[in-house]
Amino acid sequence: MKKILILGALMSGAAMAGDLSVKDCLVQEVIPGKHMTGAFFTLENSGKDTVKLTAATADKITSKVELHEMVHKDGKMEMSQIQNYDVTPGEHHFKKGGYHIMLMDIEDKNFPKAGETYPMELKFDNGETLKCDAKALTVEQAIEHFKAKADKTDGHQHGDMKHDGHDGKKEEAKHEHKHG
Repeated sequence: MKKILILGALMSGAAMAGDLSVKDCLVQEVIPGKHMTGAFFTLENSGKDTVKLTAATADKITSKVELHEMVHKDGKMEMSQIQNYDVTPGEHHFKKGGYHIMLMDIEDKNFPKAGETYPMELKFDNGETLKCDAKALTVEQAIEHFKAKADKTDGHQHGDMKHDGHDGKKEEAKHEHKHG
C-alpha cells in the first residue's frame, strides 16, 4: 500500500518524505526592475508531530533564498524574514500575501520564465528534505491562481495571516488550521 501511495504522489507532482509532502510548487516571474520573486507551495504533515521548515533552495534561480511572512503592522502589510515555520499536522498553504519563500539577488540570466519549471528543495529540522519542480507563472497568472484558490475556500487555510497572540518572535508565529 505504501508503494502505491508514493507512486501516486510522484505521478501527481507531489513529493513525500516521511509524514511530509509538498505539492502545487510555483514561482512567480520577476517583476520588471526587481531582482527578486516569490515561490509558493502547499505542505502537508500527515503525522502527529510538528516539524519546522528551516530552509529552502532554488539553485537554478539563486543561492539567496529566505523564508518570509506578511504581517499587518502600522496599518499596512509588511514582509519580514522568519527563521523557521512550524509545520503542524495538517495542510499549510504558502501563498501570495501570506507565508512564502523569497528568491533574492536573482541575476538577469536566471530570471524564471513563465511555463518553465525549476527545482526547489525544502529542508526541515528533522533532517528531511522535500523536492519539487516549481512551475513559473507570470504575475497575472500568479494573481489569478491565488484569487481562484481564495474563492474556493472560507479564508481559514494554513499560512493565512492570523496574528492573535503573536508575541513578536517570528519563529513562533501562530498558524490557523483547516483539515479536510
